[in-house]
Amino acid sequence: MSLSKNPAFNLKAVLQETGIAADTLRAWERRYGLPLPQRTAGGHRLYSQYDIETIKWLMSRQAEGLSISRAVDLWNEHNASGVDPLAGFNPSNLITASAT
Repeated sequence: MSLSKNPAFNLKAVLQETGIAADTLRAWERRYGLPLPQRTAGGHRLYSQYDIETIKWLMSRQAEGLSISRAVDLWNEHNASGVDPLAGFNPSNLITASAT
């Protein structure tokens, strides 16, 4: 199954889908460049399904005990080795917690 990278979801939809706080998501984008949403002409963020699953993946790594910076490092290591970090990822068991 291939996840769409078409930017189709606004910030509100992403927050509802993931349970992440808006401030936390903005901080991740600013500090780590993950996810990197596209922008509308008016400057509003638009996220793809791939972006949403990326957020869930990062939150899952935090639930396992990693810091967000280590989770981002792990994401980048996977990408650098040519492996999609989301390959085989099943977010259905995601524990939604305060992710800061």
